[in-house]
Amino acid sequence: MQALLPLVLCTLGTLSVLPAQTTFLVGPNGLPQIGDAIALASDGDVILVEPGAYQSIILVNKSLTVRALVPGSVNTAGGFGNLVVATDTPRTVHLVGIDLRSLNGNNVRLTLEQCTTNASNGLLLTDCICHLRQCTLQATPFPIVLPALGLQNSQATMIDSEVRGAGAGSAIRMTGSTLHVSGSGLFAGADGAAAVVGDAASTLWLVDASATGTAFDCALQIADARTFRSTVTPACPSTPNGLVLGTSQAQPLQTGAPVTFAFATAPFHLVAVLASTGLTTTPVAWIEQDVQLDFGGLFVADLLLAGAQGDAARTWTLPASTALVDRTLWLQGLSGYSLPLQAGPVAGGVVR
Repeated sequence: MQALLPLVLCTLGTLSVLPAQTTFLVGPNGLPQIGDAIALASDGDVILVEPGAYQSIILVNKSLTVRALVPGSVNTAGGFGNLVVATDTPRTVHLVGIDLRSLNGNNVRLTLEQCTTNASNGLLLTDCICHLRQCTLQATPFPIVLPALGLQNSQATMIDSEVRGAGAGSAIRMTGSTLHVSGSGLFAGADGAAAVVGDAASTLWLVDASATGTAFDCALQIADARTFRSTVTPACPSTPNGLVLGTSQAQPLQTGAPVTFAFATAPFHLVAVLASTGLTTTPVAWIEQDVQLDFGGLFVADLLLAGAQGDAARTWTLPASTALVDRTLWLQGLSGYSLPLQAGPVAGGVVR
């Protein structure tokens, strides 16, 4: 089955079934500011940003992709912080390779790839669905103790990332939210804090990850949590350890280039790899975590068998089709031999 994913993508690229989108360039050879491109763009459009420092991203009621042409070379620290918000129906926003300083999101489906924050209020999300890959979130000291990542009434997945609190702040604070972390490090501030703090309405899944607190008791101050193949310091004896499906993705999606997806499950378990060009959120009674893929374009990309250590991986080479550039492809694994099954964090992203 391993040739199925490139075949489907090749078909999408050659049959011209992908929706039309307009691309705007920002930088010395294009528009002066990202905000200028946002003002001209419509839902589904793409903004490519040349290296440089720019004013903050203020994005209201639009579904857009904003991608740095060179990841890590675009800084949007000018202004009072970045804002992505929908005041009517929820919107979908993809941010790729940007140093954001800080970002506030409200009522959006947000994906962050290779992005960074470095501010007292870091990444704060309310009523959002967020997927992070290879991001670094760093809080900075502030008189009001704030986390590097704050989730309120939100759902989030995180793979291959790092989150660091500051001072007496936790790395992550959750209110009425869920968070699925894989292959990532969570570190509390140095002045005595837990790595993760969550209320009674929040749920945390931690797999192939580390959570390091600086207080004397448990690093996970959240009642509804489960860990799998993870290190928690100080340890949390009351936190159950059991199967949680993990996901890792070493490379970005790039036309004509290989990309490897790795999954962590129990030994000799099957992993069904689902794929879609869109995202949505669908609770399924027999799956513990929500399915995050759009059922309208959903297909089975592969079926993998984990080895004796519970690891399964597959490498695909994407078609060398320019029609796929700045389109999105998302993957999510399913595993387990008993109900409820386990759904992994979202992988994939914007094709480059």
